[in-house]
Amino acid sequence: MNNQFIEDLEKAKAAAISDFLEVEMSCFDQDRYKNIIQEDKTAVLFFIDFRQSKFLFLSSNTPEVEGYTKEEIIAMGPFKFYDLIHPADNIIMNSNTFVSINKYFINLDKDDISDYKIGYNYRLKQKDGTYVWLDNEFIFLMAGDNYEPLIIVGTCKV
Repeated sequence: MNNQFIEDLEKAKAAAISDFLEVEMSCFDQDRYKNIIQEDKTAVLFFIDFRQSKFLFLSSNTPEVEGYTKEEIIAMGPFKFYDLIHPADNIIMNSNTFVSINKYFINLDKDDISDYKIGYNYRLKQKDGTYVWLDNEFIFLMAGDNYEPLIIVGTCKV
């Protein structure tokens, strides 16, 4: 088993666990994601807290997948990182994808939202100016009053 990954996962758990998140983290299938990251170096595991506008955790193989170091992405924060998404893909995601997800989720009990995995693909601008296609999957660990994501966990893969 990859010791760096275990250390990273433990740091992520420590950063993410609070009085309310400890229960929410129980729905996260850690073994599934551990296997993905250990077996496939083209996948990045992430936890994002949108309330604090920060990555709670980011696996170490980001240069291979996204073209930026882990430290660069953490320094950007999630909103600046999303600015790297190709403008055409950003329009589609913001006007269609996320609107549809929100419309669907609003009819659910908030406690059930973490049962749904959301997947989409997009082009991400790398450091050298080229774009790479990424597949993103995530689940909500916590949703806001308007069913917007507050904390998510997921993977990003080339």
